[in-house]
Amino acid sequence: MHCYVQWYKVSCDLLVNHFSVAISLAQRGLGIALVDDFSIGGCHFDGMAIEPFEPEILVNVGVIYPRFKSLSTSAQQFVEILRNSLKQIRKSL
Repeated sequence: MHCYVQWYKVSCDLLVNHFSVAISLAQRGLGIALVDDFSIGGCHFDGMAIEPFEPEILVNVGVIYPRFKSLSTSAQQFVEILRNSLKQIRKSL
């Protein structure tokens, strides 16, 4: 955390590693949270306004699985569907 005094106001910059922490701080009036749509998709936050951020920020998405264990057929199919869906979304932009 980095804090500084400007005129009569004390400001602090805080970087967190999880969207739920950022949202919790914003809900308590301790600032704003910059959170991607992918992380909060389908969530509802009572009393919070969600505004689109411009310009858009690209987010990289990855698949994580145990290095020495093969993906199941279902998981492989899911990854392929996800990959194709993201390609279609990218083309539509």
